[in-house]
Amino acid sequence: MATDLRTTPLQIQNAARLSRQIDQVAARLQSDPYDAEQIRELAELAQLLSGMTQQLCSAIEALSAPSVVVDPTSDSETPQADPISPSPASSPAHNPVATGEPAADHDPLLSEEIFDPFEAWLGIHERRRPLTPYELLGVPLFEDNATKLEAGLTRQVHKLERVKATADRELWVKVSDELKAAHETLTSRERREEVDAAIRRRQAMERGCGENAAANAPDATIRCGCGQVNTGQRVYCTQCGQSLWRRCGQCNSERAIDEQHCGKCGANVREAEARLIAECRARVDHALELAQNHEYEKAQLALRRVLLLEDPRLNGEIERAQSMRAGLFRQAEEALQARAERLSLAQQEHREGNLPAALQALEEIPANLRNQACNDLLDVVSRTLNELRSAEQRIRDLVKSKQVMELAGPIEQVLAIQPHHQQIGKLAEQVRDQLCQAAEKKLAANDLAGAEQLLSAVPQPAVNARTEQLRESLRDRSGLQQYLGSATVVSGNHVAAARRLLKMTQSDEARHLLTEAENAWNAAKQKPLASWRTPPKRSAMGCDVKWQFYPRTNVEESIRQTFALQPSVWFTAFGLALQGVGLSRRSIDFKPEKKSSFGGLLRRGKQHDAVWGVDIGTHSIKALKLARQGDSVTVQAAEVVERPFAQSDVALLELLGELRDKHDWKSTPVCIAFSTRHATVRTAPLPPLEGKKLEPVLQREAATMFPMDVAGLEWRCDVERKSEREQFGVFVATKKASIESQLALWDTLEIAPVVVTVDALAARNGWCWQSDLDPRGGHALLDIGASGAVFSLEHDGRLWVRLLGISGAQMTDCFTGRLNVTREQAELLKRDFSSIEQLRAVFDDLQVVTRRGQQDVYRLLESIRKEFDDVACDSLTCIGGAALTTGLIDSFRLG
Repeated sequence: MATDLRTTPLQIQNAARLSRQIDQVAARLQSDPYDAEQIRELAELAQLLSGMTQQLCSAIEALSAPSVVVDPTSDSETPQADPISPSPASSPAHNPVATGEPAADHDPLLSEEIFDPFEAWLGIHERRRPLTPYELLGVPLFEDNATKLEAGLTRQVHKLERVKATADRELWVKVSDELKAAHETLTSRERREEVDAAIRRRQAMERGCGENAAANAPDATIRCGCGQVNTGQRVYCTQCGQSLWRRCGQCNSERAIDEQHCGKCGANVREAEARLIAECRARVDHALELAQNHEYEKAQLALRRVLLLEDPRLNGEIERAQSMRAGLFRQAEEALQARAERLSLAQQEHREGNLPAALQALEEIPANLRNQACNDLLDVVSRTLNELRSAEQRIRDLVKSKQVMELAGPIEQVLAIQPHHQQIGKLAEQVRDQLCQAAEKKLAANDLAGAEQLLSAVPQPAVNARTEQLRESLRDRSGLQQYLGSATVVSGNHVAAARRLLKMTQSDEARHLLTEAENAWNAAKQKPLASWRTPPKRSAMGCDVKWQFYPRTNVEESIRQTFALQPSVWFTAFGLALQGVGLSRRSIDFKPEKKSSFGGLLRRGKQHDAVWGVDIGTHSIKALKLARQGDSVTVQAAEVVERPFAQSDVALLELLGELRDKHDWKSTPVCIAFSTRHATVRTAPLPPLEGKKLEPVLQREAATMFPMDVAGLEWRCDVERKSEREQFGVFVATKKASIESQLALWDTLEIAPVVVTVDALAARNGWCWQSDLDPRGGHALLDIGASGAVFSLEHDGRLWVRLLGISGAQMTDCFTGRLNVTREQAELLKRDFSSIEQLRAVFDDLQVVTRRGQQDVYRLLESIRKEFDDVACDSLTCIGGAALTTGLIDSFRLG
């Protein structure tokens, strides 16, 4: 079989490269002759070179014989000359160009494969290997234009695509990957700078140094670094292929490599070269120290500075730096992986409360490798461990001094840090048992304060069923005593609470409370609530808090039971009827009638002997008939009709129609009210004028108070003279649409109301009639309805009316949410609990609603006092359907 002549130059090139690598290993052995790894590598390379030399000799022998070429047109074989001659190397001592990867000493693409894909597919005729990234992309050396680099890659990839169908798949992929890697290298500034530095070192070695000097030294000899003696006419060593000539670093003249001093300038070139190499070696050694201290980023930076050097005399140290950098990458990856494992272990130990193990895992991470997460966790673990040791020492001191009551805090602190601390856990159980035993004795002696103090000292992690049972019993007794001790009125619930307390304690105090509650309740069973104790004069509100449940007036016997079943809901209807019979304190009326000469602004309205006051609430309709006899009145009829929540206007008309037909409202005048939510109430001082002179003043005041379009408003004013020189006007405004919608509803029923006013003023009129207080004094009224509360305060003729958020619906929600009952059942439970347990279940939620209402009232009073510092509030009277909620009165008084 014929020998392919293209194989021979490639074998020669590989043999030369292998020889240079042996020289490099031998040079490294000079610095450390006992490096076993280097010795083993040198032996392997020598064996490989021996085999390659034998192959090369066989190839050369084959070349010496004439080649036989078969001519397909002839029947004979004719000897012909070799058509391909080997390309002489421009320099047998070529250095490989750094490409970001270690140079291959045995390239399978070139040395063993006959086919050269770079030449065949990409048209690259450069025989030196490895190719530079610039040569792979087909761009000029040191090209840094990104557009041109991208174009070079596109061009080479296009060439590859054209041969993809017929090319070897594996080889094609390798070449494609090399192109992409070359493009990535040149588009990275750092990697391109390293490649450029390597190319410049190679170029410096390939320059024509030594040719002129060798021609002028025919009789000289030059000893190469490998020990081979060469004639002075040679440029490269016959043994290793290294250049035999160098340039002087001072005068740039040519000199032989075995000369110590420059023959032209006399400079000690060997010493200068040794010093340069020593400085470079020091940099590499410094990088090695940084790596040993786990400062890998700094070590990489130091090595990169070495790789950017362009002096070819430093090739040995630069190759060492390249080899070291590859190792640093592996070390850094392994160190980071180890750090992640130790950090994960420390986090797990910290979660499990094993602080010493977590601290040990963190301390095993070298300080230079700890990132922010490591330092943060180390800080937390160290601080927590210090807290743990401090708490443990505190426990030891308390146990030694037998201060059992003080142990709960440090025990809880230790167990919060280490939940499975066996020694502290056992101590917590011992403390718990000791305190529970003492608390049982305190409860038996009815010493609730002492029992509470003991049970509160039980460490929370050690609380068991026995502790909870004692605390429950303590809460029952304390809650019942507080409930009974703060009550100023009595109901059936109070009697039930007193019986339960006596059953639990069997104390004389509980027996006395039960007797007192039963006597008070039996004395006034016809009333929903009976007076029990005198309420405090100064409550949590800073003033006397009163509760008025039903009007104190003449009531016919036939409807007395109705009043008893639905107390505290009649004040608005009663006030409306009072205005209808002409006995109300204030007579604001929005009924559309023919205006007087004063525009109806000061109109008092017509007086009737008997009227109906109809209060349409959110959940019910209250209707009350009032008859006047001189200056006294009598309630002749009263009825409450429950109204479903969010009822439609059609259903409301049906209920009102039934009441109209039942009570003959067409023959008896009806007084109605609209919600305060649709009205604005203001008070202003007025000059001491009367009649026509006062009307322009009222018009100006109204325009100032109500900046809306006056044409869209209906407003009225009630004037009260304080003295001959001072009087006040209470202005009430609402939109005309609100009045028209109310009247349209009653027009459908064919009824024309004789009074149309605001429910807040009607309720205050009803309360003023029934109260024994002077309404002009500093007295506030809080009407708590189903959907909201209305606060009103009058002082020296001035009136303030505001809306508050507390409502009966909020209280009902406390029952439906806690007891899982319907709204109808909740409304009944609000007034009469079936058991004291139900009261305890919703007591806390009710307290939240009540406190919020107290805070709203307090803030409102403070805002009024800031504006009018002479305003006083001596009492607060609460009315409304929600007033009957059990415990509300006492909570509002006592806070």
